[in-house]
Amino acid sequence: MKAADPTHNGGGETTVKSDDRLSQIVQGMAIPAFVINKDHVITDGNRACETLMGISGKTMLGTQATWRAYYSEERPVLADLIVDGASERTVAAHYPGRYAKYQLVDGAYEAQDFFPHMGDRGKWLFFTATPLRDRSGTLTGAVEFFQDITHQKEAEEELRQSEAFLNTLIDAIPIPVFYQDKAGRLLGVNQAFETFFSEARERLKGKTVFDILPLERAQIYDAEDKALLEHGGIQQYETQVTNQRGELRHIIINKSVFTDDQGDVNGLIGAILDITERKRAEEQRAQLEGQLRQSQKMEAIGTLAGGIAHDFNNILMPLLLNAEMALEDLPEASPLRTNLQEVLKAGNRARDLVKQILAFSRQNQEQRSPLHVGPIVKE
Repeated sequence: MKAADPTHNGGGETTVKSDDRLSQIVQGMAIPAFVINKDHVITDGNRACETLMGISGKTMLGTQATWRAYYSEERPVLADLIVDGASERTVAAHYPGRYAKYQLVDGAYEAQDFFPHMGDRGKWLFFTATPLRDRSGTLTGAVEFFQDITHQKEAEEELRQSEAFLNTLIDAIPIPVFYQDKAGRLLGVNQAFETFFSEARERLKGKTVFDILPLERAQIYDAEDKALLEHGGIQQYETQVTNQRGELRHIIINKSVFTDDQGDVNGLIGAILDITERKRAEEQRAQLEGQLRQSQKMEAIGTLAGGIAHDFNNILMPLLLNAEMALEDLPEASPLRTNLQEVLKAGNRARDLVKQILAFSRQNQEQRSPLHVGPIVKE
C-alpha cells in the first residue's frame, strides 16, 4: 500500500511531513501494519500487510472497509475501537478472553484471533493497536501491527494434546505415579496417586514431601531425591508411609531422573508399588508355616509316643496275665493276694494310660463314654 493524500486541515507543511515520515516508517517495516485516521479511513499500509491479508492495498486504501481483510461481516477492528475511544468493556465484547491492555503505551490494546479465510487452514494473528496523536495530544488515528502466531498456536495445541495423551497414559497406570522438578515440587500425579493419598491432584500440584508427610520421613525422602538428582540413574527402596486416612502402608518406590533436549536434569519421576497386602500375606504364610511345623512336631511326638505305647503294652500284658493267674492259684486267706491285687490295679491303670497315649498318637480310635468323676477325684 502507499499513503493516501493527506487532508490539510490547517496542519500545514508540518502535518504533511509528519505523515510522510509515518508512511516511510510503515512501508519500511517487515512487520505487517496499516494506519487509519480518525475517520476510520485507511491511509497507509505496507507490503507485508498485503502479503499477510492476501488483499491488494489498492482495494483497501482510502476506504473504511478495514474489516474486509479480516472478517466475513462488517465489524470494527482493534484500530477502529482505538479511534472511537472504546471502553475496555467494548473491547472485551469483541475479543472475549483474547485481549489485554498494552502495557507500554497508554490507550493501546493487544489481542489475538483466528482468521479461517487466511492461508490454506486459516491463521492465528496477534495484533496490537496504538493510538496516533499530534504534538498537542489530539487523536489523529491509529496504527495496527500484526504477527502470525499460527505455528506457535499449532505447537501449543500439539503440546496440549501431547500432555493430554501423557495424562491419559499415566492415569491408565494402576499404581501411583508422580513427577517433580529439581526443587522437589510436584508437577503432576496420576489418578492412582490421588486415590492412594486421598488428595486431589490440583491440591497436590506444587507441594513437596514436607507438605504431605511427617517431617522426619519427609527429610529421608528429600535426601534420597537429592542424591538421585546429583548422581542420576535409577533408585529403588522399600519403606513405609501413612496416607491421609491414617493407614500405614508398606511400599516400594522406584525413581529416575528426566532430562531436557540438552541432557540437563529437569526433575525426577517415580512410581509407588503398594506391597502392604503382600506383606500381610507373607506374615500369614509365616504363621501358617509355624503352625505346620508345630503340627509336624506334634505328629512326630505322637508317632514316637505310639511306638513307645505299643512296646510298653507288650511288656505290660504278660505282667497282668501272670498276676491274674497267680491270684487264681493263691488261697483266699493268703496274705499275698493283697499285694497281687495292687499289682493288677496298677497294671490296669498302666493299661488305661497306654490307651490314652495311643489315642493321642491317633494310633487307636478314641471312644467317649460317661463316667463318675467323684471316685476319680477321691482316688
